[in-house]
Amino acid sequence: MANRFRGETTAILDGRERRIVFDYNALAEMETTLDCHFVYAFADVNRVGPREYRAALWAGLRSGGMKNLTLERAGELLGDNRAEAEAAVWAGLAALMSSNEVAKKGEEKADPVLTGTSSAA
Repeated sequence: MANRFRGETTAILDGRERRIVFDYNALAEMETTLDCHFVYAFADVNRVGPREYRAALWAGLRSGGMKNLTLERAGELLGDNRAEAEAAVWAGLAALMSSNEVAKKGEEKADPVLTGTSSAA
């Protein structure tokens, strides 16, 4: 069973159920790969592309147990299972942010531009 407090989900990739975990290690790897905070990378759903999905899937699968997974192989898994993989990335990140204490702390320090609560026009 997936542990949503760790941003954990599963996806059927290459005909096998794979565990995807967005723990702190996965988030750090994703941020290093994308060279930005993961929240900014996924803030605008219309701007999320293959680069972001590949980095997120790679980092989540590595934290889920596929330690030797390369970015290139993650890209192949994404390409072969696009809908399932993209849905799993969003499900894992959403679970992490909605159930994790980090989300509550983040609300206190939330960037007004990112959250749309800025009073500046």
